Parts: sequence; structure tokens; C-alpha cells
Amino acid sequence: MRDEIQRIAKMVEDGKLTADQAADLIDAITSGERRDAEEQRTHEQQRAGTATGTRKDTIDSLFEAFDRTTRDAMERVNWPEISEKIRSAASTGWGKLRTDLEQIGRGDWKMVFGRHTANKHQELPLSLVAGNTLRVELTNGDLTVRGGASEQKVVAEAEVRGRDEAETEKRIAAWSMIVEESGGEAVLKLPGPSVGTVRCNLDISLPEGVILDVKSVNGYVDMKGTKAAVKLQMTNGDVTIADVTDRLQIQTTSGDISLSDFTGNQLTVESRSGDISVKNAKGNINIRTASGDLKMEEIDGATVSLETISGDIDALFDGPVNGKCNLRSVNGDIKAQIPDGGNCRVSLSSLSGDVANELHLDDEIKSERRITGQCGDGTGTFDVSAISGDVHLEMKCLN
Repeated sequence: MRDEIQRIAKMVEDGKLTADQAADLIDAITSGERRDAEEQRTHEQQRAGTATGTRKDTIDSLFEAFDRTTRDAMERVNWPEISEKIRSAASTGWGKLRTDLEQIGRGDWKMVFGRHTANKHQELPLSLVAGNTLRVELTNGDLTVRGGASEQKVVAEAEVRGRDEAETEKRIAAWSMIVEESGGEAVLKLPGPSVGTVRCNLDISLPEGVILDVKSVNGYVDMKGTKAAVKLQMTNGDVTIADVTDRLQIQTTSGDISLSDFTGNQLTVESRSGDISVKNAKGNINIRTASGDLKMEEIDGATVSLETISGDIDALFDGPVNGKCNLRSVNGDIKAQIPDGGNCRVSLSSLSGDVANELHLDDEIKSERRITGQCGDGTGTFDVSAISGDVHLEMKCLN
């Protein structure tokens, strides 16, 4: 409870809460705690679905949602409704409140902001050619990009929320995106938080060869057919990218990633949480995730590095290994398939799992947790290791 009060005090200090709002929120949380304690003593909490651990997770999620919210947006939070929901959850269970928090995570602010909404449709033309760069920064909303279009443009579908109809209409009238183009670069600018709480979905049509530099906070990203370099920074949302070239760089905090048909120099992915799948990728590949499975199909590159802290790795290589390949998992199984005929030193190891090999290796040496050997002249390396998990190398049959 002390930590929760300290977080509320910090919100007051940051100007996100008034003293009265803070007092009401503290009272709601403490009343919920008292109710939890009573139910625990009478063994009713299991029947009511209000276990202390569930309550703690929900309150933590509530604060995390508000930590991601701007000061301006917090001024429009319906605090009496929030406090009432917390009090109600203490009596009826925390499931409904957790559902509301999941809506916040998807960018649906109906629970905390006024239910008055207004929508705006806007289209702007673009005049980009191959080699130009388009920069986009989207705070809340989905992004779709399609390359190879005959007509290039940006289509925005914005939803603005306010406390009442008059405020909402005023904000939607003030909302407008602009595109600034100069020196082979276009910047798509959306209104800032002063306009109000907005969810904006963007649909962008481009010619092939336009480079993309995208920052997205909350929403999914879907790109296809751009045939150019892409740099993407994500906070929360799934990613689907197909048919890009040159360089693909993705950095994300949370969300699944699906990539296909990449041909270029460098593919780099860093993720804190989420599964990553890659199909038909040619180039130097470097993929890391803290929590999530890695599924690779038909990959090939002079260097390949796949790492996960918690998750399985399933890697199917398109051609023989002649370069440098490293597969690492701290807690998870690793299965790799490579064609025969490569030139590499092979090392398979696990600290606490089984190790198996079906590929023919020269000078093969086996022990309980380690297998080493050589394919061809051994100029490259194929190093696979797990701390807690099984390691299995299979031979891929070429058609």
C-alpha cells in the first residue's frame, strides 16, 4: 500500500492529479484493500474472484497505464468513475477492471475519458520518388503502408474524445495533419496532445523505393511492397512487414513481429516481449528478444545471430552454412535445420538439456551435453547453445 500511495503522490507532484483527486483515489484503493483482507479471513475471496494477488496485479496495471499517459490527457480523466470502479471491483471482483485496462492498452480510452466522440477523415497527396524518405510519428493508432501504388497519398481516420459534445467538436475542428516535403524528405506531422485525446489510423500509399522512418507508440503496423529500407521504433503493438529491401531495423517493447520476403544487407530486430517470425529472408540477420519464441523459415546470410532469454528457437536455413551463425537461448529449446554441404565448425551444447545431431560431421566428438565437429573445410562457424533447454540439429533435405 505504501508504494501505491507514493505513486499517487508522484502523480500529484507531476501535475497529473489534484489533491482532491488523489485523496479520492487513495480512499478507493485502501477500501479495496480492507475488503480483500476481510474476504481472506473468511475464505470468501476465492468464490468472489478477488484474490489479493489479482488485486495487486490490477492496481499495478492501472498505474502503468497512467504512467504512459501525458499530463494534458490526464486532466481529462474521469477520476470519480475510476475511483468508483476500484471500489466496485473490491466487492465484485477485479476481472471487469482488468478488462478496462486491457482496452487502455489497445488505445481505447472510453473507460477513463468522456464518451463523447467526433470523427474526421482527411486525405493529403504525396510527391515522393525512389530514394526519398518519409518520416512518420504516430502516438495512438494503426499504420498501414502499401508500396507500388499508382496514386500516392496519406489517408487519416481520426477519433477525438472530450468531456462533452461542445469540447469534442471544438477539438475535432482544430485537428489537422500536415505533410512537409523538402530536399527528398517528407515529414508527416499530426497534432500534439493539446488538441485532446485522439486515436488516428493512417493508411499510406507510396511508390516503390521510398525509405520509411516510423515511430509508433500504441497500435499495429502493417507494411508491404515498399522495396526500400525501413526503420521502425515501436512501444506497443504487433508488426507485419513484407517485401522490403536494403535494410530493415525494428526496435519494439511489446508485440508480435511477422516478417517475410526480405532481401538486402541487414535485418535487425530487438524486442523485449513478443514472438518473432521470419520467412524467406536473405541478408545479414541479427534478432534478439527478451521474452518470446523465434521461428525462422528459409533464412540465409553471411552472418546470422538469433538470441532469446525466454523462448524457443526454430530455425530453417535455406542454404548450407558457410559464414558465422550463432543461436542462443537461456530458457528454451533450439531446433535448427541446415542443408548438407556447408563449410563450418559446428558446436552444439546445453547446460541442462539434451543435445542431438542428425547432420554428418567430420571429427565429431560427443559428450552428454556437447557435440562438436566440422562440415567441409570449417571456415565458418555454426554455434548453438542453451542454458536450460534441448538442442537439436537436423539435416534439411533439398528439393
